Amino acid sequence: MKVATQTTKQDVYNAVPFTWENPYAVISNKDIMDKIESNLHQLGLQIVSENYRSSRTQSGLIKGVIGEWNLRNEDGDFGTRLAFRNSYDKSMSFCFCIGNCIWVCENGCYSGDYGLKRVHKGDAFEDAMISINNGFEIIDNKYKLIKEQLNCLKDVKVDKELSYKLIGDLFFEQEAISITQLSIIKRELINSKNFRHINDDGFTAYDLYNNITESLKTSPVNSMIEDHVALHTLFENEFNLPKHITTQQVEEPVEIIKPTLEEVVEFAE
Repeated sequence: MKVATQTTKQDVYNAVPFTWENPYAVISNKDIMDKIESNLHQLGLQIVSENYRSSRTQSGLIKGVIGEWNLRNEDGDFGTRLAFRNSYDKSMSFCFCIGNCIWVCENGCYSGDYGLKRVHKGDAFEDAMISINNGFEIIDNKYKLIKEQLNCLKDVKVDKELSYKLIGDLFFEQEAISITQLSIIKRELINSKNFRHINDDGFTAYDLYNNITESLKTSPVNSMIEDHVALHTLFENEFNLPKHITTQQVEEPVEIIKPTLEEVVEFAE
């Protein structure tokens, strides 16, 4: 799925699933969105903004979609971001994940320690609903952990050599960014409106992270979440970011609910 366009929430919600013979198990956008918003309502979480992108058939039917919710948190810099991915044409698996949103630029960050990817087979619908419920059980700790990681990056100065090394790793090794996205990163490194530039004194890993995530706004629907996870994992390892909450207000380490081996499947169906 290489082309995606902004789409209204109503269009995504009302999109009619395609008809397939067994063993394809349909997971409707409507059911996914109802389940997510039911959890949001029960927890009293405030939605600040939503975003939907989709791809369509030649006749205009929605075949694949990614939806995002940005939620208000007490901290002024960050919010919680929820995202789901779904398709009706067998082009990609269902995915639900939790991350953070950086308000000044609405860049997203998704780590790889919680999430479910599920092909549309067997008990896929039931598994999808369970994964959403499980995600909401750890949503507060997940937010606090990523917030702490991002704040750690603010304290780490990086030079050009390390910056180019990390960008090169994402391009050559991870294949998480494209040539077009490299151009966006280069522009942001020199002319970002929201973060320090690579030639500035005090240029940090946090600035670099956001220079890169700005480019990921153009990632294809079917790889956007994986691209973000690749970036976040690279920075976790390179800068030895905490894997558990260490701030004093949280006495116990974050509990991560991981999918079983049966639930974790290859991206391509």
